[in-house]
Amino acid sequence: MDEKGIHEPKKSYLFLITLLGVLTIGSFFHFSFGTYSYTASEGDPHVIGADDSYIAYRYGWNLVHFGTLSWNESSFRLTEGFTNPLWVYVSAAWSLLGNKDWVYPGIVFTSVMITAAFIAAISLFVIKNTKSLTGLVGIFILCVSPIVWLHTTSGLESSVFGVGIGILAYLTISADQAKKSDLWLGNILSLFVVLLRSDGFGYIIVLLISLLLSRSKNWRMIATGGAVGFIVLLIWRELNFGQLVPNTEIAKLNFGLAARIIPGIVLFTQSMLNGGIVFLIAGLFGILSMSKPRRLASLVTIGGWSAYYIYIGGDLFIERHLIGVMVLCAALSGYFFTHILQNKRGWILVAFLLTGIFVPFYIRDPRFLYLQPRPQDSWILIGKEMALQRDEYGTVVIFPAGKIPFFAGGNFVDELGLNDPELALVQRPRFVPGHSAGNHELALEIAKQSSSSYSYFDFNLDLTLSNAQDVLLWANNLSPDGGVHHGLTPAQRELIMNAEPFTYTLIFRGK
Repeated sequence: MDEKGIHEPKKSYLFLITLLGVLTIGSFFHFSFGTYSYTASEGDPHVIGADDSYIAYRYGWNLVHFGTLSWNESSFRLTEGFTNPLWVYVSAAWSLLGNKDWVYPGIVFTSVMITAAFIAAISLFVIKNTKSLTGLVGIFILCVSPIVWLHTTSGLESSVFGVGIGILAYLTISADQAKKSDLWLGNILSLFVVLLRSDGFGYIIVLLISLLLSRSKNWRMIATGGAVGFIVLLIWRELNFGQLVPNTEIAKLNFGLAARIIPGIVLFTQSMLNGGIVFLIAGLFGILSMSKPRRLASLVTIGGWSAYYIYIGGDLFIERHLIGVMVLCAALSGYFFTHILQNKRGWILVAFLLTGIFVPFYIRDPRFLYLQPRPQDSWILIGKEMALQRDEYGTVVIFPAGKIPFFAGGNFVDELGLNDPELALVQRPRFVPGHSAGNHELALEIAKQSSSSYSYFDFNLDLTLSNAQDVLLWANNLSPDGGVHHGLTPAQRELIMNAEPFTYTLIFRGK
């Protein structure tokens, strides 16, 4: 795979097909055998996709089947409770099929196909710049990464956004003065990533600053698309929700920076130890091989995106907001691998980096226990059970706002405030990434005022002798194959009361 490889189209296409095949097979392997929560072994049932992704599906489903862009079918507590506007409309497209069980697999198929297409595009750019197939070693490591498989199939927009913003950064940093076709491509990609995620414009701003600092004229490749996307989002937000700031931003960032920065640093470090450090090392070596202006632009972009992750306090899905950093580093490493792999000893480094990618296996990260039988998803089971007699539960107060509300239908109150404009303003006792707002008592008052009957969700934390008769549904998160149960026997009550917190999910009847 020397420089002559670039002049052998068959060889290039074969290697590219291999890359995409590894990514696709790996993604569907994780889709079939993996899970999506780092705390899955502690009773967090993120089995069939990440719970947060089903928030977007609920908005998309309600738009198609109830004519309202709302978390609730009746537009009750209307607000923007998602972080991925364009992804909501993708879920709406899959909702047209009329079967809730098809939405998540459809989204995964969409995610894998778009991610693969973007990987193909960035691979072609790397080949063009490095003039060698060895420049794609970093992209190969990306494609075999279980972390990438996980986020490609989580049901969220994470991999599509991450690879999209990674392409944009690599294209603008590595290219010479942009041609007219490059300007169009860059601005279309910029528009896409801004519309795809509510904070997408922040990534564009960081990239714009890096280009201006390095005196690159390629800032024009992203400026127009980013500005247009931002304006479109503001108008769309005002027309649909009557507000210019997404409710999710209010709910997630209602603590000061001092409270967010320590969790952000901890989760960033965890992301690096989970394999992200492999891309960072390879990317930094690649940056050293670049000209000084491009080196500056690359470092500012990587540093700025990493700093933003820490600024928001990290993410409970660990690497979710760092996929763009990983993709950009994988592409930039092409300059390094092109030179080092001319020496056979360079392949020892590649083997070492590949070994580092599979760290989650060595530490038995519960998301990647592929040889362990995967349980059913207790939240999906509960949501479907509630849907059978939906009126019995009335308005439901809940804080996992995805799977149960999506499958159950009807009206809910989001205790964590992501989907509630009033609860988003209430600060919880301590900061938890993405879950720092809301109040249980206020959520119950909202439910009481909205419906003559209501119920509420609990993780077996508040079960007592006096309220045991109010349990309507329950399931064991660690052993959901037993199904969903109605009511409690005395023996079951004692078992649940003495269990570790979060082992069981219960739905109580409100009074």
